[in-house]
Amino acid sequence: MTEPTGELTKTERAELERLRALVGPSELGYETLRADVEAASAQAKAAELEAGKLRAHVEQMATDLWRSRQDQDLIVRRREMTLPQYLRYRVVRRWRMSAAPRLKILWTKIRPSSTSSDSA
Repeated sequence: MTEPTGELTKTERAELERLRALVGPSELGYETLRADVEAASAQAKAAELEAGKLRAHVEQMATDLWRSRQDQDLIVRRREMTLPQYLRYRVVRRWRMSAAPRLKILWTKIRPSSTSSDSA
């Protein structure tokens, strides 16, 4: 008899593979283990899916809260404004949110490059 050394010879490896092929998936322990792995995998996927849904829900709630606070602030400020103050507020807000950024982009496109005139 040979001493078990941890390394298998070519013939021992071939015999082991042949025996494993004979036993195959019909072995009760293997099927139980495989079913446990599949169940655990399905539970992990379900937990990840649920966690993703909860993260999305929390993000949506944070966005809704931010919007409601913004709307509440606007309502409070409008209530305190007179008509001329409100009209001024709308004009300034339109300028800051729409016109000024567009003009800045346009200005950077049409402005001559200062580096070419400085080097001459």
